[in-house]
Amino acid sequence: MASTEEQIVSAAEIASDPRQDPSIVQQALSFLENVKANTGETWAAGWNVFASAQPRHGTQPRIFGLNLTDDFLTYSISNHQDPVAAVGFLQEEAMRYIQREFVEGAGEMDAGGAFIKNKVAQTLTVLILQTFNLPSSTSILPALFDVIRSHPAQSPALSAQGAGQTPPMNPCTTDLVMRILHDLSLSLGSDVNLRQIRSKDRLQRDAVIRDEFRAKYAAQLAETVWKVLEECARRLDGTVPASSGSGPRALTEAAAAEIACLALQLVGDYVTWIDISLMVQPDTVALLYRLLGHNVPNIRIAAADALSEIIAKGTKPVDKIQLLASLNPYQLLTDYEANTRTVSPDSDEYDAVETFRERLSRLAGAVAMEYARVAGSSEAEDATKEEAERQYLRYAGLLLAFLTDRSDMVTDQVGPAIKQILDIYKKQSKRAAAGTYPPPEKAEFIRALMGAIISKMQYRETLDWSGLGMMTQNSDDGSVDEEEGRFEETRRNLQMLMRAIAAIDESLFTAPVVQFITTTFSTYASAAASGNASAAISWQPIELALSLLYQFGEILIQAQGSVKSGLTPNTFVQLPAGAIPAGKTLRLKLSSDEYAAMPLSSLGELVQLLVTSQVSGFPHPSAQLITFECLVRYSAFFTTRPNHIGNVLPSFLDARGIHHPEEKIRLRVFYHFSRFIKDTRTFIPPSYVEQMVQSMQDLLNVNAVLPSVGPDEDPLERANETAGMFDSQLNLFELVGVLITLPGTGQEAKVSMLKSVTEQQLVELRAQTEAYNTSTPNPQTILQIHHLMLALSSLAKGFDGHEQAKATEEPAWVGVLKAVAEQILVSLSTLRRFVIIRNAARGAFSRIVPTMGRSFLPYVPTMIEALLNEMGELELSDFIQFVTLFVNKFPAEVSETLNALWTDLVMRIFHFINQPITGTDDYIERGELQRSYLNLINSFVGHGVIGLLRTEKNLPLFDTILESITFCARQENDSVQKLAFALLSRLVIVYTGGSDTGTSPTTNGGKVDGGSSGAAAAAANGSAENGQATGTMAIPGFEQFIYERLVSLCFEVSGSPTFRLIDALAQVTLGEIAVLLKTIYERRGDEALRYLSEVYLPSVQCPPEMASELATALKAQEAKPFKRTLDAFLKQLMKGQ
Repeated sequence: MASTEEQIVSAAEIASDPRQDPSIVQQALSFLENVKANTGETWAAGWNVFASAQPRHGTQPRIFGLNLTDDFLTYSISNHQDPVAAVGFLQEEAMRYIQREFVEGAGEMDAGGAFIKNKVAQTLTVLILQTFNLPSSTSILPALFDVIRSHPAQSPALSAQGAGQTPPMNPCTTDLVMRILHDLSLSLGSDVNLRQIRSKDRLQRDAVIRDEFRAKYAAQLAETVWKVLEECARRLDGTVPASSGSGPRALTEAAAAEIACLALQLVGDYVTWIDISLMVQPDTVALLYRLLGHNVPNIRIAAADALSEIIAKGTKPVDKIQLLASLNPYQLLTDYEANTRTVSPDSDEYDAVETFRERLSRLAGAVAMEYARVAGSSEAEDATKEEAERQYLRYAGLLLAFLTDRSDMVTDQVGPAIKQILDIYKKQSKRAAAGTYPPPEKAEFIRALMGAIISKMQYRETLDWSGLGMMTQNSDDGSVDEEEGRFEETRRNLQMLMRAIAAIDESLFTAPVVQFITTTFSTYASAAASGNASAAISWQPIELALSLLYQFGEILIQAQGSVKSGLTPNTFVQLPAGAIPAGKTLRLKLSSDEYAAMPLSSLGELVQLLVTSQVSGFPHPSAQLITFECLVRYSAFFTTRPNHIGNVLPSFLDARGIHHPEEKIRLRVFYHFSRFIKDTRTFIPPSYVEQMVQSMQDLLNVNAVLPSVGPDEDPLERANETAGMFDSQLNLFELVGVLITLPGTGQEAKVSMLKSVTEQQLVELRAQTEAYNTSTPNPQTILQIHHLMLALSSLAKGFDGHEQAKATEEPAWVGVLKAVAEQILVSLSTLRRFVIIRNAARGAFSRIVPTMGRSFLPYVPTMIEALLNEMGELELSDFIQFVTLFVNKFPAEVSETLNALWTDLVMRIFHFINQPITGTDDYIERGELQRSYLNLINSFVGHGVIGLLRTEKNLPLFDTILESITFCARQENDSVQKLAFALLSRLVIVYTGGSDTGTSPTTNGGKVDGGSSGAAAAAANGSAENGQATGTMAIPGFEQFIYERLVSLCFEVSGSPTFRLIDALAQVTLGEIAVLLKTIYERRGDEALRYLSEVYLPSVQCPPEMASELATALKAQEAKPFKRTLDAFLKQLMKGQ
């Protein structure tokens, strides 16, 4: 029989061979899984497969064998009968393998060798870590340090050395040892990200190992690393010839460069957690600076990274100042920055230089950051803080040079340090007397910084604008390249710096921004007047000026501490002293005439210049789009200067706006135009309306476009999931509705304009519906009908529904909307089997109903009948919410319809509620359906139509309705439970003959969820046949339901193992349970107390004294304190059980 090693080799080879029979491959995989599951027994075989020299197995079996060893060391060694012996065996075998493969062999240079080398390093790292965990276990670390200079017995490298001389390094072994030491440092926590996800026990273990490592091995590691680095540096400098080793043991320039990078990586790894004096000495710093200036790009980058880690080493403030003084990198960084700044982007070396500048920027940022941290430290003495401030100001010019670098990656490296400095300034400014901060030297730095920020924020000539910064919804359409995305990210970071500056001194922020915007807009206006705009100024400063204006107001109100008030009309004017009475806020509103008499603020002046300069006419899409973004954001400006509305509207309507030649701009402006008109509607001259509607007519043609789909995809489902051009077009339809109903427009004009828009769409909707063929449905036709339904209803959404509500007679335009509603109902009835049509119909009616009001009521039965039996669970939930809207708005009017349809609706609801839940989506949808159902019944109570549950037609379902509510109360869904118990409290009041005034006991001092006052009182009038209650709502025998079902429900739910009393949401539900119990007592009195203390609680083995105490508390306490009593009672009861 084959040995375990042979079986592993055979199975691994079969499993990785695509030519093998699948059944045999599955057998091999099953065997390997079994081997992997028993590493406590198979680890030695796994190591033998990996390390075997004769025969030397293939890559896949060797990797699998090494993984077995790794898994054993990581997960199973603690269960081994003799872990010390196992580790000892592996250490001996590992050193034997290294001797054979790396000292004397090729160092895993064959196929798959690179991966195996890294895997070996990881496994030996785990082995080393286990030696720290086991008593009487000797580490192989000293042997690994020694093996760096081990060579084959007959190596020329040994014979070339004189007696007593240290042998040269062996590149083959050195490379492996460097990788092991790197993995060891990462495992012990030098990687911050790894530390954040590790358990507390793992962190404590790592801390113990680090302490032992520092005591035993840190000095030897540091000495080894620096010697390796020195030898590599001399080899690269040509001060020593190549070693006389052969093959992989020859220290070639390439090998020296690679090992130098690994060694520098170790410097950065270990300096974070061993004594810094081992890493930072005059000779080591000199060596680092030598390597920083090396002509091999990877070496200077690695040296910069190592220096950054040294600089960031956590120390006390005074020690940090001394460390930075000893490193003194200022002049070196300044020289390197100047020498690398002028390399052309067209140069072959530009990429390498850019990467190096990024590291230099990071270095400069790290130094400034550390100085800033010391300056802001509460532990540092004043003298230390002052020195730190002097030093980071010394670096100011260097930081600004990197900040304005062409490369955004270079810029980003100094941003955090500058932000740290500004944060210190902000704290200092708050402590300083008004008008005394910042002092001249800091103000000078901030001015220079603002200039650098504005300069850097401008698009480079080589960078194209796609609108990413303004149209985030289009960022996934493939039109934005990586370079622009990086630039926009840098821009956002720079905006954060501007915010910080504004918080320190508003004028230092506003002055340069206002100057830049004013100069740019004025330059354009002058050039445009002479017909030479494009030649006088490029699009980049135009785009930047508009972007700065867009951010200006937000930054300003944040600096002024008026974020809650927002951008009100007051923001755009200079309010005179006393304009805002004491106790008022900036939300105080004045009339337009009052505002017109006030001078504009700096923001108001800029918005006015935006309008008068007509910068939106610049021939670049950024000029148009950002102009409209600004106009919408600053729409409150027109309250102070409504005369400028006429200068703005043409730009929205012509080729700059909704008729822009670029589709993505055009669609975005659809939204902006709609928003702008809504915000400024009171200032739109009525004479403009008809012309504006006519200008939009050509954009109101609906053309449904089926999306591209795969062979197994439904185009209609895909169309319903993704937003497209039509979704933007709906903004225009809504806008037409807004315009038609603006103040000052006569009824005839409204009807005329509404007909001009709807007639064509209605004709097409009718034609498309008639063209629909049930046997061969055309997806294009279905989608077109969907779009037309939503488009027509969006017109109604724009209408002012208050006009219809206040009218004594039905406005003439309602007749037009009736025609729309009727045709949508016809289309729905014809195509009701399609989800997309049912969704469109519900969406359409939700837009139409608030506008038509009672005029829509005759269509409700047809609508419900068309929708009810076709809907899925999620649709039904939305539909119930829609029905609830009708109950809330027109309870008396819809009660007869609901009475007729209630049984069908409830049976449909129960059909879904009784379905099993098979996944997260089902759980979410079921919870939504149950909430909608409970809220609907709650609205019956709140609006006096609860009687429809007990009409002659619906009475057979009444008991089932009550059971369904208790069923919902038992669901493991906090929001559903809360609603169910709140509803039960209201039903107890109503069905025991009380009046639910919305002031039943509550733990939050307010109304029970979903209610409105006077429910039962309202329910005392009307006819039971139309869904209203007659006389008293008291139900004989209802107290039996209370005692047998509700009392037990309260304690069964709150005492369930899944009801976690420590959970905040469970506490909310417990509050509603307390309200229900309190309500039962208030309706039934001492009878309820006797049942609770003498019947129910004894039946659940509650001690008599506890039952009596709870009953006493229920009688004496209000609902909120009783909740706390009930909480304590339940905990004590569960503890006793």
